[in-house]
Amino acid sequence: MARNELVGLASLKTLILPARYTSDSILLSEEAVEARWQVERLQVWRPPLFLRETVAAIYGEPLFGAVIAQELSLVLLEPTLGWLAEIPRRYLLRDVTFTTLDEGKRLRRPAFVKPADDKCFPSGVYEDGAGLRVSDLLSSTTPVLISDPVVWDIEVRFFILNKRISTFSIYSQRGTLVPKGEACLWTKEPEAIEAIEFCNGLITDSAVSLPPSVAIDIGRIDNRGWAVIEANAAWASGIYGCEPRKVLDVIERACVKRENVTGADKVWIRENGLN
Repeated sequence: MARNELVGLASLKTLILPARYTSDSILLSEEAVEARWQVERLQVWRPPLFLRETVAAIYGEPLFGAVIAQELSLVLLEPTLGWLAEIPRRYLLRDVTFTTLDEGKRLRRPAFVKPADDKCFPSGVYEDGAGLRVSDLLSSTTPVLISDPVVWDIEVRFFILNKRISTFSIYSQRGTLVPKGEACLWTKEPEAIEAIEFCNGLITDSAVSLPPSVAIDIGRIDNRGWAVIEANAAWASGIYGCEPRKVLDVIERACVKRENVTGADKVWIRENGLN
């Protein structure tokens, strides 16, 4: 390949998507084209090698992202598995523990239990550890998050770039999914201002460590107030009523060429989730 062609590729931004069409991938694809990005929707999980020379932004399910990133010598940034249990309790308004499946099975009280790494068993409120009916193939050391059961009145997703809010959207109200059209209108409600204030307080707090690119869910707990629900990889999170163009900026930062990884980035790498 000629030198001028390599220079051209180095400045080209590419959105990499899986073959399956979803409403989110369609929105991001359209926005990428509008922004003069190249879009590669891969029919097989073997990306063309020329993509190594472009500025890539991967969006898709965790396993897809992990495989494609490895193929292209990239790393993906995401919160650590125990991040939620590590932030100050004032942002949680409930007890949250990062532990193992074995410990979860010993519970003798109702608790909300979810796998910390993937969806290897259903998240939910269990009456006790005996109710955790999971596959015998799961290791006893499978990481889990255990928290007090609460009722979320409102749930909101924020896409965060370098500790600043890029875009946000309500996605659930009283356990009911909010349609995207209504979610866009909600940003002008007084509750949205409360959510922004809480999120800004969280992400600017020196006691809270954050990846440069992340999706954070916050919500309002009945009779308690605003709290953090969880944090997820921006490159694998649904966008709901968020602005697709701003989501693109966030997921672009989550995808780093291995040779460009900084010391600060290393904290947020799990070797693409494959080990």
